[in-house]
Amino acid sequence: MGTHPDHQRKGIGHALLTFAMEHYRRHHPNVRSFFLGATPAGQPLYHKIGFRARIETQAWVRGETAQA
Repeated sequence: MGTHPDHQRKGIGHALLTFAMEHYRRHHPNVRSFFLGATPAGQPLYHKIGFRARIETQAWVRGETAQA
């Protein structure tokens, strides 16, 4: 997921991700954990929500991206 740079740091990503996780948990009560891949730009948000790094790897992106 990504938020347009003009709208970052306004709580949109936090609201969207926590809503998606809560919705999934309501429909799948046995779910105990989530996994995601993150760029360095997204890591502060994911840490704030409670995610922790398990592994680090590199990803190749073709084209332009606003994410670091």
